[in-house]
Formats: sequence, C-alpha cells, structure tokens
Amino acid sequence: MKDYTINEEEKAKFILNYKIIDGQIIMNLASGKTEAIYYTKENEAKVLKQMENQVYKYNQFKLTSELKKQEHEKKYKLYKKSDMVYIVGCASFLITLPFGPVPALSILAATALYQGYCGIKFDHIEKEGQKNRAELLKDLKKHQRFLDNKIKMTKVMNDEGLDLNLDINKIGALDEDVLDNIINEIDEIYLMEDVKPKVKKL
Repeated sequence: MKDYTINEEEKAKFILNYKIIDGQIIMNLASGKTEAIYYTKENEAKVLKQMENQVYKYNQFKLTSELKKQEHEKKYKLYKKSDMVYIVGCASFLITLPFGPVPALSILAATALYQGYCGIKFDHIEKEGQKNRAELLKDLKKHQRFLDNKIKMTKVMNDEGLDLNLDINKIGALDEDVLDNIINEIDEIYLMEDVKPKVKKL
C-alpha cells in the first residue's frame, strides 16, 4: 500500500508491505526504514491486522483533508517568502535609486524574477498536490474495497475450497481491474451460495 501518513511519527510505524525472507518477516515502513521479526503464522497475522487497521484509520475524508492542509502550508510558506523578497526588493530599489538607474533596475529585475519563480513554484505545488491526492485516494479505495469484501471472500473460499492467495499485503501490487473481476466473481458465487436450498441432515 502507499504511504497515507501525515507526520514522521506515524511514518515510523506505518507498514507499506512485507516479505518473508530466511525465516523473518521484513517490513518496509513509510519512514524508509525496514523492521524484521521472526516468522510465525501468529506474527504474520499480527502484521496483516496492523495493515488492515491502517486502512480503516485513514479514511478518504481524513486523508483528503490532511493532504490539502499540507499543501496549504507549503503555499503559505511560499507566499511569505515572496512577500518578504518583494518588500526587501522595493526598499532596496528606493535606496539605490539615488545612485543611478542601473543598480536600482538590477534589484527590480531580480525581484521580478523571484516573483515569477514563486508563481511557477506555486503552480507546481498545486498540480503535484492534486496528483498525489488522486493516487493515494485510488490506492486507499482499492484497499478499502478489498476489506469490505473480505468476509464474503473468506466464506466463499471456505465453502468452495478456493485459494485466491489474497491478503492486504498483496492488494497494493494488484491491478484495480483484476481486483474488480475477482470481487465480481466472488459476488456471483456468494449469491449462488445464498440461494442454495438448505438440506437438513437426517
């Protein structure tokens, strides 16, 4: 799964994915670090449960709100820098004006160039923020869809003896269309199971 966290403290505990190597569960964290624990079925179940809880914790509204807040903070810092440079530039222009037009105009040009840079940077922050939000929400929705159908999937797999080899750790790499097809097929089997006559044993 992608990184839904909003601060460094959360990144240190947020599991993106894991692999089982040489009897260890190697977890990749959002902080960029890895953490290893001994492999047992119980430990893997705990890791999977933590990953599922991460999806439940970061609902779409909260994630969107926090990402927009971070984007607003970046824009505000840029605004402050831009305003400060503008004020200093204007003051420097007035101070250097008595010494001739060349130094004064040079300062004015430099100030205008920085203002133009800030405008480009501002536009980049906005576009990058929109792209990042779209990617994270798409990934979060995919994981939520899996969890919403997990109970149904488990029932069908148990009843039909199927092994889809699916868990929350594998959903991140799974194409959205593939997951849709699996869920649609599970829905059909589930509905068929639901309408089967219940035969009582004598």
